Amino acid sequence: MSRPDPILNLLKGIGFLPLRLPRADVQPLQLLRLDGKRFSLLGNLDEAMNSGSAKLPAITQDIATAGQIQGTRSSTVKASLGVDILGNILGALTGTKLDVSDAFQNATTLTFEFGDVTVSTVSIILLDKYLNVVTIDSTAKQIKQLMQAGNVGVTTAVARSKKYIVSAQNDKGADIKADVPVIKGIASGNLSVSTTGGKSQKVIFEGPAAVTFGVQAAQLRFDKSGVITALDQIAAGSGVLGLAAKPKTQAQGKPRLVTSKSRFIEIA
Repeated sequence: MSRPDPILNLLKGIGFLPLRLPRADVQPLQLLRLDGKRFSLLGNLDEAMNSGSAKLPAITQDIATAGQIQGTRSSTVKASLGVDILGNILGALTGTKLDVSDAFQNATTLTFEFGDVTVSTVSIILLDKYLNVVTIDSTAKQIKQLMQAGNVGVTTAVARSKKYIVSAQNDKGADIKADVPVIKGIASGNLSVSTTGGKSQKVIFEGPAAVTFGVQAAQLRFDKSGVITALDQIAAGSGVLGLAAKPKTQAQGKPRLVTSKSRFIEIA
């Protein structure tokens, strides 16, 4: 039996699915292939649909009131994985993946916080209305097969930030200081590096522009005629969004879904 992907629960506490490689171009209303716990981008929702006169719901961009995310710590991960995650984040911020492992040599685990978070989202009601008046474009044959098999989702919200705060812990779980001079020595010119000071010194990385680090998504189900039959939120912790993927028609497992009276979790 394979081990569970340790990045799965990274953002579970704030209700988002993590991106293995944060990137700037991930937005709501994009289709995902659901391949077990591996999710990957396929393209935009409207590219796969016969929309006629129906319009996609508008995206409400960059809501700055994601209060429950500000200052919330991620799940703690092993330092070896944490520096890899951090390298991917810094790569998204600067365009160059930076190896900062030497700065965390004494760390057993790392924890992430997210500063100045904004959320972009769509109205689930308007999305529901749109999906109920459109059908799948039959010329997108492989995508249609995936959608009818329930192996496709759509992004409904994204969390973005250009400020990432990292703390290091020893084998007893106590915060320890990172080697900040080492980090500053390898940081690129468009990456700001600072600290919070104090005994539990946290390192603050800030880039020039925000990138998406987490998404919320809903699984779509369609009947044989291409009409939608279900729209269900995918639970945080049930998958990781990776790179864009080629269409694949064979089902590789089902994502775990939230079961509740209300389908979606509202973002304050």
